[in-house]
Amino acid sequence: MNQAMDRVVTDGGKINLPLLLLHGKADYLVDPVSTQFLYDLVSSENKKIIYYEGLYHEIYNEPEHDQVFEDVSSWLNKQLT
Repeated sequence: MNQAMDRVVTDGGKINLPLLLLHGKADYLVDPVSTQFLYDLVSSENKKIIYYEGLYHEIYNEPEHDQVFEDVSSWLNKQLT
């Protein structure tokens, strides 16, 4: 895992594909600052980050998962048009 994290730091700027990052702000396993770091690091011009207030680590399993799925669906549809 440490090698993978080092690789992201080293090569993350090479990522230039469309990117959607989602993160629960109440996640106590992964600090939301890490998601912001990746967002800032990648060179993608088409990137979006969405934070979910009060959601934890498994955002797709939260009671508010319908909103998460809607956000993903909306973003994907925009990529296809």
